[in-house]
Amino acid sequence: MRIIKWMDKHLEELILSVLLSGIAVVMILQVICRYGFNYSLSWSDELARYLLVWSTFLSVSFCIKNHISIKIDQFQNMLPEDIIPWIKMLRHTLVFIFSLIMIPYTLTLLRQSVSSHATSAALRIPMYYIQSAPLVCFSLLALRTLEAWIKEFKKSSMSMLKSVFDGMKPKTLAELKAEEEKEKAEWKQLAEKELGGESDTALNARFTIESNKPDMTSSDESKGSFERYESESNYENSAERKDSK
Repeated sequence: MRIIKWMDKHLEELILSVLLSGIAVVMILQVICRYGFNYSLSWSDELARYLLVWSTFLSVSFCIKNHISIKIDQFQNMLPEDIIPWIKMLRHTLVFIFSLIMIPYTLTLLRQSVSSHATSAALRIPMYYIQSAPLVCFSLLALRTLEAWIKEFKKSSMSMLKSVFDGMKPKTLAELKAEEEKEKAEWKQLAEKELGGESDTALNARFTIESNKPDMTSSDESKGSFERYESESNYENSAERKDSK
């Protein structure tokens, strides 16, 4: 199990390290032979080219796994934070579908290479060793994209559940008092804007009445409550006029 986890985490890194090291060794050997011994290797360029082909295809899944692909995120940064995970999931879905579409074509290419019995010019190795690189590339790309999609889905689901549970969390007394003070401040600003200002006593009375204002959707009971609300409001307005006199 540990070996599988290690391979899942370091498979592309291991293969890419071997391939790039092979390219470096072959090219250094070619330079030494050409300028040191005046002898050129006929197979060095071909081997380095095929190693580069394999490393290029394998680097695609490596970039997807480590989220280091070249991308323009200007539009993504303009969106709200809650939508970004879903945008990433959509992007991973499109890449996954593209990988599944390309896999049959790579299989066809590999079959043609096997049936033709073609070999390379210098090394005389079968060409299906090189033609199998696209199939491995898109297979790993589909796997890594599916893993990235699952990770983004878990992250977005956890953030959504967290926001829901935070909304269901009971408020403390300090939070309730802060909300009440905020509503009073909003009422005071509204009074100063529309009525030219009210006294603190009238403002508190109006805030209390508006907070206890009954729901107007019910029938007889709502009418009686609304009448009591109107009488209390008229009483407070008359008290305010007496205070001003």
